[in-house]
Amino acid sequence: MKLWGKFFLAVLALSLLSYGISGAAYAAVEPLSVTTNKEFYGEGNTITISGFVKNFDASDPQKRMDVTIVITAPNGNLVTVLQISPSSDGNYSDSFTAGGMISAEGDYTVKAKWGAQ
Repeated sequence: MKLWGKFFLAVLALSLLSYGISGAAYAAVEPLSVTTNKEFYGEGNTITISGFVKNFDASDPQKRMDVTIVITAPNGNLVTVLQISPSSDGNYSDSFTAGGMISAEGDYTVKAKWGAQ
């Protein structure tokens, strides 16, 4: 009986230790992602903004909306607004050249919005 008690205690301890361990490690897919091709740009460089819309569905009018990209300058002024149509797999991308309204030094903010996201 003592052996059975020790076995049960060992199984219980392993169960408690493994409670927080997931069997499959993976990165969660965000509903909407946005990224740029580089961290720093100079005037004349090509800026590529791309991302992924998890729930995009080209066959559903409620889920085939464009992604809206809003870029603001370091001083908070609106620089540009882009409308990008995702491809059938939910990926989107657009490129433009740094200069004009995007020429002041500093950190620019890029925000993406899709539907109610």
